[in-house]
Amino acid sequence: AAHSFFNVFSADPPLVCLGVVNKSDGSLKDTHVNLLERKTCTIHIASSSQLEAVVDSSVELPFGVSELNRRPYELVTELPGYPPRIKNCGAALFGTFDHAHDIGSKTTTLLFVRLEHLYVADDLVTQQGKRVIINQQGLDPASRLGGNLHGKIGQYIALERPREE
Repeated sequence: AAHSFFNVFSADPPLVCLGVVNKSDGSLKDTHVNLLERKTCTIHIASSSQLEAVVDSSVELPFGVSELNRRPYELVTELPGYPPRIKNCGAALFGTFDHAHDIGSKTTTLLFVRLEHLYVADDLVTQQGKRVIINQQGLDPASRLGGNLHGKIGQYIALERPREE
């Protein structure tokens, strides 16, 4: 989804929620239409070094014109039936449409996506026993804060959860 707000909301089942705002003329964005029609999507976790490309992908284009044509992206088909992923993106989520919920005056829709597959670049993954650990510092995930503001994670803090005695 080009330049959309999203977050993971559940682990069982694994769900992501995309917040998609309509185009300035009130019509649905391609992200919204494509997910409803095709039922599958690929969501990239962009790094801070990719922020300019992410913002460039937010340009409002006519229906069916891909923002991927604005820059020389190399695409990889990871899974049959899903949109391709951008090769130099460290992580991507692959999911299927679950349901939609219109917000307020129907200018924003929450699109719930059930995660089916996760891609993480090999150099960002280590195994500790049965656990797979993703190197978040290596991934360097960027965030969209709203308007023209974006974020880069600058400090990581690991805190163990307390256990009942």
